[in-house]
Amino acid sequence: MYYPIKGGSSLVVGDESWGQYRVHLPPVPPKHLILFSDLPKIDQKWTRTGLPDFWEERYLEESDIRDKERDLVENALLDKVTHCDIVLNRFRIQEFIRRMWGVWFMNNGVPTFLDRHHYFYLQWSKYDHEENNGYPFYYNFSRKAFYFRQWCEQNPLSLGYMVIGPRGTGKSSEELACITNNMTLRHNKKAALQSKSFEGDSQKILFNEKLVPLFNNLPPFFKPVNNHGTNPATKLNFFRDPKKGAMAKKVKFGPEYELSTTIRPVGPGEGELDGATEAEILEDEIGKTHPNLQADIYKRHTKNVRSVFRNHRKIGLLRKTSTVEEMDEGGDECLALWDDSDNSPEKLDGNGMTVSKIHRYFFSALDTDTSPEVCDDYGNVDREKAENKIDNERAAIKHDLKKLSSSMRKSPKTVEEAFIKDQSKSIFNVFLLTKRLTELHKMRKPPYVRGNLYWVDDKENGTVGFERDDYAGRFYWAWFPDEFSGKKEPKDWKILNNVGKEQGYNRKGDSVIQPVPMNDHLFAIASDPIKFSKTKDPRASKAAAHGFRKFDTLVDYNKPKEEWLSHNFIFEYIERPDDPETYFDDMGMACFFLGTSILPETNIKSLVQHFESKGWERFLLYRRDFPDIDVGSQDDSGFSSVPEVIDNYTRRLISFINRHVMRMPFERTLQSWLDFDPANTTKYDATVSSGFTLIAQEFKAERDDGNYEQDINDWFDTYRRDGAASILINEDDE
Repeated sequence: MYYPIKGGSSLVVGDESWGQYRVHLPPVPPKHLILFSDLPKIDQKWTRTGLPDFWEERYLEESDIRDKERDLVENALLDKVTHCDIVLNRFRIQEFIRRMWGVWFMNNGVPTFLDRHHYFYLQWSKYDHEENNGYPFYYNFSRKAFYFRQWCEQNPLSLGYMVIGPRGTGKSSEELACITNNMTLRHNKKAALQSKSFEGDSQKILFNEKLVPLFNNLPPFFKPVNNHGTNPATKLNFFRDPKKGAMAKKVKFGPEYELSTTIRPVGPGEGELDGATEAEILEDEIGKTHPNLQADIYKRHTKNVRSVFRNHRKIGLLRKTSTVEEMDEGGDECLALWDDSDNSPEKLDGNGMTVSKIHRYFFSALDTDTSPEVCDDYGNVDREKAENKIDNERAAIKHDLKKLSSSMRKSPKTVEEAFIKDQSKSIFNVFLLTKRLTELHKMRKPPYVRGNLYWVDDKENGTVGFERDDYAGRFYWAWFPDEFSGKKEPKDWKILNNVGKEQGYNRKGDSVIQPVPMNDHLFAIASDPIKFSKTKDPRASKAAAHGFRKFDTLVDYNKPKEEWLSHNFIFEYIERPDDPETYFDDMGMACFFLGTSILPETNIKSLVQHFESKGWERFLLYRRDFPDIDVGSQDDSGFSSVPEVIDNYTRRLISFINRHVMRMPFERTLQSWLDFDPANTTKYDATVSSGFTLIAQEFKAERDDGNYEQDINDWFDTYRRDGAASILINEDDE
């Protein structure tokens, strides 16, 4: 389904907010080859057919002859069993074709394709669905997920996938059906089943309670020769029984006689499969595996990748499933893996693979409610009815925020809900933040553009321009003044690059001409620098900065807050450039571009030192500019992240989130707010930077209008009154 099929069609599965995949379907066959096409439209739906009526009698006769031949084989008097009933064999061939290539069926008048694994799951995988004699039902959401699985199997640039979704949707059972379908066809392969524990999960639930009954209930022609018995405890072993003595020399072995394949449960450890070569690895409950008590699933993933990718070739597949429970008990690691499985073009590496080497899929609770009042006989779920049920359930616990967040993770409508933080473990409103993230992810285009700032004509301390770069832009910019798009030449801008020059004194006491910001009444910038030294985890710390547009009474006076255009963040910068000078110059250009000052976090002095060395001291905000924050020397620029300062910006962030978060355009900062821990701010550069920005925007700038020549014509329309009628005076007429 990864490669186009001649004469076939294609469709997109997934969602724009987390990933889309184009899958290719075979051409629709003639009507007589489409199951249930001979029925009235209302009766056209998936129905398991089972073994034909003639099967039992003919199979007993066939088995009697084959048993005699098998005895001869075991005594080395015959190479292999050859007898088969032609009628039965026709049915067997039909089923092998369907389990290997899939089948079409008519669903309420619509030809619908079941891929190979989905057919095997519905037709031959017996579990615990009592109302359907143990076999699963057909659902449309499940069909699309099976398409995605097959897409990953066939894609040479995908080493597997992770599936996240609500509880009780059959994710684990579907994965076991896929593995069983593959492993009962392949020679000399190994498959491993991992979960959050060995005895209670991998062995007991996945292997003993699900996989073994599934295998035992397969029709005999799907069961390879095996020596594991009827109730295996440790593995399915598709080998012939060993022979001893002189007869052993006459017994032939090889792919024509046995598969030499195994499926077994293994422990949850990070190095459990290190060095092993596996055709299939199922990692169940990855969002519930405690990183300290059981395994860090991200670290385990990096090792398991090597088990299915050998000598620069894909030789196996990773299958991962879960519902997320507590974020600090496996959810955070699961989220990190989810983020690194993003298949957006700009997130792929130079080889076309995701960072994690796998892809991702999400089941929404809006699509997986299979109750009769929500799901019809054809497997289609009414999303509106499903949402009403979910909202009603949540309304009953809306005052218990811990229960509410837990309920969201167990039955998530969106990816953001699947990984929502516990409100009891966050100082910010996780529901408002999650709602805003969901809105942003649903947008067809992000509410910002990426790009870089540059000195026009390479003249430092001069005019700054902006160049869009959707792939490597370090700045995410959400708002520009109207003049930015109306006047193409930076020299024609009046708001941007509004930098004056004044006589002043540098740190050495020398009298010099210094650039001076003229837009402190309009904008604010703050930044959280980093040490550009080696780090074991390059994701741990990045330089962050934010730009803010202060409240503009001319634009937003007397408007409701949700309609404000000002009093919001306008750019985001979260980067770790290879060269520290790149970051320093980016901050300087941002100040010149907006014509405004910057408030630096000064645990690390490098940014302040750079500005002073460039003669940009007048662009630095000082502690004396914020009299309500009384820490350290008032003559120093910026603030250190001491408890008093952290408390100050945290209170400002809480206020902003509660009142204005629905206008916040930047997902990375929103995610940082969700994760923020005030007791350990090191990892949350975006939160520190944005918090400092909210402090900076309270700086009361004294605007000097001495450089502006204005008269009454700038404020009111004026008219000539020397004729019979008044005539408007335009600037061009003067």
